[in-house]
Amino acid sequence: MLVITIIVGIVALVFASLYFLLKKDLKALNKDILHRLDKESKATLTTQSSNREIVEFTGTINYLFLEKENTKLEYKKIDQELKENISNISHDFRTPLTAILGYCDLLLKSDLTEETKEYVYIINKKAKSLHHLIQDFYNFSRIMSTDYPINIDFVSICGLLKEVIFEYYEDFTDKDSSIDINIPKEEIKTISDIDALRRIFSNLISNMLRHGIGGYKIKLVKEGKDAYISFENKVIFMDQENLERIFERSYATDLSRGSSKSGLGLSIVKELSDKLNHDLEFSLKDNIFKIEIILKIMV
Repeated sequence: MLVITIIVGIVALVFASLYFLLKKDLKALNKDILHRLDKESKATLTTQSSNREIVEFTGTINYLFLEKENTKLEYKKIDQELKENISNISHDFRTPLTAILGYCDLLLKSDLTEETKEYVYIINKKAKSLHHLIQDFYNFSRIMSTDYPINIDFVSICGLLKEVIFEYYEDFTDKDSSIDINIPKEEIKTISDIDALRRIFSNLISNMLRHGIGGYKIKLVKEGKDAYISFENKVIFMDQENLERIFERSYATDLSRGSSKSGLGLSIVKELSDKLNHDLEFSLKDNIFKIEIILKIMV
């Protein structure tokens, strides 16, 4: 009886030892997996376990990680090819459209009947809309590409903002709308890409004109080490669902008429802001829509 008890005790001790060793190996393997996922490491998982199943399990996990990396690389390749194709197609469309717009301008200046001029005016208007849409696709595909150039330098925020606003003076005049502009006289500088920042300001003003129904305001406020540039306007067709989706690439709602339009303008703003590490905030209160870009300034 004593012998049987000793044998059972030894067997139990062996199983207990194997259990704790297995638990230790699994704990170490789990830690390595979490570390790789957290750091997005490409290192191969290893194990010091003498257990054949643990070794085979580690190999299976490495195979899955490898497949994941291959899938990610393939996706990036396809995504880049798609962006390049969009850029090339957009460029091919722009050339004939530019010619069409040129001929429309010549026809509008020629001796035509009022009825014919009206038809040409409609063609010209639709061609311009298509030209702007294609230009948005072209710009967006360039910005999304991995080789999009970012040239960081000192930028005068006030000077650049005034330049861009002046470019849209006639657009606000055509809408028979006034705009409240509040920009300090002092020079405020930031570190950014002047062309990208110009595009951001331009797209935000264009968004005001496209979707706003008045109450246009552009304000620059300096607080500490930050400059807050806000663009706001009144809207009608907008709710919290619209607000949460304004930066999505394929989503757009005409906030003043309820019809669909290109949603790439604000997507471009978001992509460029992310590339430049500039923060964006947006809000909707009492039918006043506001987007604010926050820039670090030189103190």
